[in-house]
Amino acid sequence: MKTLPMFPVNSEWVAPQTFPNLSTAKEIAIDLETCDPNLESFGPGWPRNDGYAVGYAVAVDGWAGYFPVAHEGGGNLDKRMVERWLKDVLALPADKVMHNASYDIGWLRASGFKEINGRIIDTMLAAPLIDENRFGYSLNALGFDYLKEVKSEAGLKQAAADFGVHPKKELWKLPAMYVGEYAEQDAALTLKLWQYFKVKLRQEECESIFDLETRVFPVLQQMTERGIRFDRQKCARLIDQLITREKAIHKELRTMAGVPVDIWAAQSIALAFDRLNLNYAKTDAGAPSFTKGFLDGCDHPIAKLIVEARETNKTHSTFLQPYLKFSEKTGRIHPSVNQLRSDDGGTITGRLSMANPNLQQVPARHEIIGPMVRSLFLPEEGQLWAACDFSAQEPRLLVHYASLLNLPGAETMADAYKNDPNTDFHQMVGDMAGIKRKPAKTIGLGLMYGMGKNKLAGELDLDVAEASALIEKFHQKVPFLKGTITAVMKRVEHPASGGSIRTLLGRKCRFPLWEPMEWGVNKALPYEQAIIEYGSRIKRAGTYKAVNKLIQGSAADQVKKAMVDLFEAGINPILQVHDELALSVRDKEEALAAADIMTKAVSLVVPSRCDVEIGPNWGEAK
Repeated sequence: MKTLPMFPVNSEWVAPQTFPNLSTAKEIAIDLETCDPNLESFGPGWPRNDGYAVGYAVAVDGWAGYFPVAHEGGGNLDKRMVERWLKDVLALPADKVMHNASYDIGWLRASGFKEINGRIIDTMLAAPLIDENRFGYSLNALGFDYLKEVKSEAGLKQAAADFGVHPKKELWKLPAMYVGEYAEQDAALTLKLWQYFKVKLRQEECESIFDLETRVFPVLQQMTERGIRFDRQKCARLIDQLITREKAIHKELRTMAGVPVDIWAAQSIALAFDRLNLNYAKTDAGAPSFTKGFLDGCDHPIAKLIVEARETNKTHSTFLQPYLKFSEKTGRIHPSVNQLRSDDGGTITGRLSMANPNLQQVPARHEIIGPMVRSLFLPEEGQLWAACDFSAQEPRLLVHYASLLNLPGAETMADAYKNDPNTDFHQMVGDMAGIKRKPAKTIGLGLMYGMGKNKLAGELDLDVAEASALIEKFHQKVPFLKGTITAVMKRVEHPASGGSIRTLLGRKCRFPLWEPMEWGVNKALPYEQAIIEYGSRIKRAGTYKAVNKLIQGSAADQVKKAMVDLFEAGINPILQVHDELALSVRDKEEALAAADIMTKAVSLVVPSRCDVEIGPNWGEAK
């Protein structure tokens, strides 16, 4: 039996005595307090029914209330009465405002609230559209920076200390009287923040991109809620097979080297190589180094065995075993999707990222492991897996912008795409430059991603002088790439731009930091600090990345608009990986219809194309 504190902290908070009529409110802020026991290990528990809501905070202009229903420490209101009232509130046409709406909407739906009317407004989505370069997106951080207001957590923390619980993770264990004020502040501050963000989005001319992100939200929410069917039995068999094979490889290594070999320890591998009189790479400090590149290039069988052992180990330990745990409750995997940058992850370009687990890391290029792991992901019962992939998405976007800028060589490339949407961009620019496709692809994508000549030299396996000559030849024969990079940099650096560019659908990419004009390694700083530190001869920092941000951000726009168009046509994506959307379809015709919708999502100078692969699972889609 748990010992209660003899003199707990005082609290004057009392639960609401009535259920107010909110029918005239235009905006209603909502925040949930939950018991989410495996949040840190497996992500939010709502898709797996792992946990429960313990209370609901609601705020409108001039009023906020917290309605506790399941605090272990007591002080709860009648759960049925609260839920009946909240159901009516959620059915109102007012906008529902939340901070991290994916979490709150997920737990609302898991708690039985399926009808939620009005727009879902997420201040956590508005914040990175206003400033994608911030360090923090928590409610307190945003409240302080924009409103000079933060939640008062002193009472909550003292009560948590008195009761011996964590003030956030175990808030559900406390009596409701110690949580009420904190929860009400959550909802009230969220509403205030939205009032500020509404104006800021208009000032920044980001209302249209916020509208797109708001429409993307329910697509991603249903993806996570439904999850992806997972073949747990096959997964367990594969784990056993891989562990057996790994043990056999270790026996072969010991026999070959005469000593046990730790495949992840350079010193252990070095000892084996020494015993076999084999040379190996070393770091600048003289330590042995056994990178994958070195091992792949080594002809001795021991190197091949080490590579296989590493791949085998990583497959079962990094992918398969965690997948079994993630799918344990529902037989499905429910990854969390980071829609925009936040404290939990996400990207500054608008590209989607994933966690719990990150299915964007599922092996793709390995001929055996890739299809083997992907074969475990299944469409809905009786349906097919369709992989719809934007073909050469980034090169097409590059040609689009180069054509709008009327740059030399762009028209030729655009005409090629118009005459044949299947045109191989890398082969064509390679032919234009008089170099092979592979180095042409490396140079083209590398320059687009902001790589310098030293890094490109490494990628091309050439010395810097040879790489520089090849890059210069590329620029001479394919001038529109360098022309686009230069034009976009100049746009960012022009005073009228405010140090920003906009993507295809209006996403703003900002370059807020400054550095000295003279070349050197200097810390980029905000303008005022840079003036003090470096004097007046300063320039915007990082503008060499401007094309990459423009292309990546525009690719994000295209993918997200395609997801919205599919969703609104009644087609629900089940997974998004890089330039690919996965669907569960009845037949190939449905997949082709989806691909047609995707190619028409945005208007470009050149035609978009979507490759479609069909199969019984992700790994066998072809």
